[in-house]
Amino acid sequence: MIAVQPVNRTVTSGQSTTFTVDAGTNPAVTIQWQRRPFGSTNFENLVEGGSYRGVRTTTLVVSSTAPATSGDEFRAVITNATRTVTSATVVLTVTGGEAALFQYPAGIAGDAVGNLYVADSFSNTIRKITPDGLVSTLAGSPGMAGSQNGNGISALFNQPAGVAVDAAGNVYVADTGNAVIRKIAPDGTVTTLAGTANSRGNRDDLGSAASFGSPAGIAVDTAGNLYVADAFNATIRKITPAGLVSTLAGSATNRGVTDATGSAARFNFPSGVAVDAAGTVYVADTGNATIRKITAAGAVTTLAGLPGVSGRDNGTGMFALFNQPFGLTVDAAGNVFVADTANSTIRRITQAGVVTTPASVPGIAGLENGPGNNALFNQPRGVVVVAGRIFVADTGNATIRQIAANNDVSTPAMVATPAARQTTPPGGTTTPPAPAPAGGGSSGGGGAPRPVFLGLLALLGAGRHWFNRTRKQKLAP
Repeated sequence: MIAVQPVNRTVTSGQSTTFTVDAGTNPAVTIQWQRRPFGSTNFENLVEGGSYRGVRTTTLVVSSTAPATSGDEFRAVITNATRTVTSATVVLTVTGGEAALFQYPAGIAGDAVGNLYVADSFSNTIRKITPDGLVSTLAGSPGMAGSQNGNGISALFNQPAGVAVDAAGNVYVADTGNAVIRKIAPDGTVTTLAGTANSRGNRDDLGSAASFGSPAGIAVDTAGNLYVADAFNATIRKITPAGLVSTLAGSATNRGVTDATGSAARFNFPSGVAVDAAGTVYVADTGNATIRKITAAGAVTTLAGLPGVSGRDNGTGMFALFNQPFGLTVDAAGNVFVADTANSTIRRITQAGVVTTPASVPGIAGLENGPGNNALFNQPRGVVVVAGRIFVADTGNATIRQIAANNDVSTPAMVATPAARQTTPPGGTTTPPAPAPAGGGSSGGGGAPRPVFLGLLALLGAGRHWFNRTRKQKLAP
């Protein structure tokens, strides 16, 4: 049935190429080209548009090739009135291009067309990754800390930790070192939406009159409202599109474990936040080692984890354990994915509070690709779901990782634009520093920058004795 099979192609990064198959026209046939990304198990039907043209014709055109697509496999599925056959599987090899490097990727978000945005904390920049793996610097000047607004590299950030994207393509940044929330327009123009640089506090107000303690995680809902995990204030803040700041839940600097509504609720250094389509907010309550849930009315409950007890157990609700969870995201089905940082793993939580570990081995740090529990991460801090795939800011490995729908973990190849190439911090290491002893949360001058939001780790141990009574009460029969 197939007269001419497709053949392997090798191209230079940025070039286009084609794959061709000939199955004749008598009887009439239909054609569907498929792709299996490198490191994945399953083939997927290609959709017309983007980097692919002719997905249902004899010739498939692959444009805008990049190192991220090297090793991808392609084949054609051909059907006539009596049977279906599959062509030979061929491989695309992409050469050239300089690999993109990150220093300390802390937060990650995705937009509607598949672009990723990364808060690269140590380099004081916000990076952009296209679906083809091309990395550029959206805003900020690598290695330069500051609070200046402007366009692109003329703007300055100070140890940004969180990032979110709205439906219009605006990127929002939890600029932790400056204690402000920044906005990056689609053209790269950076403004300050709320707070005043280096003016820390807990004031609810409009724009620059508001203040934050240490904004870490950030998320945006379908109406354009922002939610911020204000770690040191132990609160979850809400910001309207106009910049009006209020406190959704928690009481500033009053740390604890209370499930209640609004200011009666208590958190302990919350550092990650996500919001679903219904407006429900999820919080990585890092100091309590729990995942919390907040309704639109501000009612707080604990979805999973046991306050004050760190561990790595899977289970339901309070019988599951986490260890310093940081970033989290929620998919279209309502599953919550958590970067369980100190366990060096990614966890999944259903709406019923059932916790599993889809990939990696809890408590073992490393850099290994592979299926499920054969893979290893190193202190991941950010996680996002885009087009059914989970992308992870694998902070300790200074990489962006991908978890496919079948839980296969891979490290996509990424190529940098000349202006976006990064180097490792002074000293040549990208391994995150160990948490400082309790009480040592401040950042000194000189040397490689130390993200302000990491200072919360220095205080986590100090609160453990406070939780003993609560833990015993919860565990008591």
